[in-house]
Amino acid sequence: MLAPQEFSVGPLASASGMTLVLRRHQREASFLVTSATNAPTAIFLDGEFRFACMPSADNTNWNGILIPNVAIELDETRILDANEGQPPGALIRKQSQLFIVAKHQPHGPTTPIAVVSNLPPCLENQSAAFGRWQIVLGEGLSKRVLMKIDATTE
Repeated sequence: MLAPQEFSVGPLASASGMTLVLRRHQREASFLVTSATNAPTAIFLDGEFRFACMPSADNTNWNGILIPNVAIELDETRILDANEGQPPGALIRKQSQLFIVAKHQPHGPTTPIAVVSNLPPCLENQSAAFGRWQIVLGEGLSKRVLMKIDATTE
């Protein structure tokens, strides 16, 4: 459950930092918005365009419930082989960033998009990939899981 002060309602353009955007009805979509690349980017989390990405800084066409200050947790029991191609939606921890495997076009090739930056660096040429992860709000006893993602399933 969300407290009224934990969210607002508006377009993707209003999202900053790491924000979960929940859809309000079937014609909308849920997104993860990140500013880790210095240019706010929205990643579709469900629907027809699942794991496609697009710039969100000036996007007023997509709207939803904006939940800022969310965090990502990785399921250490669903580690993927980092040397193989990863499915869209998989997360990769490499260098000092966490990347999501996303598509710039709904049915196009995938590319890694930074979702978290300024992490403690990994050793050179080392990485780990995760097929299951979740978006959470809060910490400790007040932490809530807002969405679970399994990139290994359609």
